[in-house]
Amino acid sequence: VSSGHQDTRSRMMPGVTTLAPGAEAPDFALKNTSGGTLRLSDYQKACPVLLAFFRGDCPCCRLALPFVERLYRRHGRGAARFLGIVQEGRQEAAALAKEMGLMMPFVLEESPYAEASAAYGLKELPALVLLDGARKIQAVQTGFSKRGYQQMADRLAALSGKAPEALFDALA
Repeated sequence: VSSGHQDTRSRMMPGVTTLAPGAEAPDFALKNTSGGTLRLSDYQKACPVLLAFFRGDCPCCRLALPFVERLYRRHGRGAARFLGIVQEGRQEAAALAKEMGLMMPFVLEESPYAEASAAYGLKELPALVLLDGARKIQAVQTGFSKRGYQQMADRLAALSGKAPEALFDALA
């Protein structure tokens, strides 16, 4: 699978382009599942952050989420932080997390305009955006491919000071 769910809300916004590596990551404030507000700049704490943008009704996102969760379980409790950004309401997000066994933290992008996704220029889901400790974009992966996700895993390991590990049993 090489392409995912087209995010029509971002796609319809004129002039939206995906931010490139080296750009400063836009800050955002979104509601968490408890109803509080999480601001990226407060959450980051000068360490790498992997942002995972997804929707529960996106088949490609459902394919990718177990691998994002695998990365979270390897790196998310140490030198890196993870944040899922789900384009759904609280009940739908909670049901998805339970169904898929997701432990990574996530926030809700309930707005009809998906401002955080649009700020990053994302036109396709799932999307991974890797930030360094200075909130600079290091890598962007849209859609799902084993090779792309492995490259993201390798970049995350390097930023976290860990040895790279295979994310998949074998790359075909």
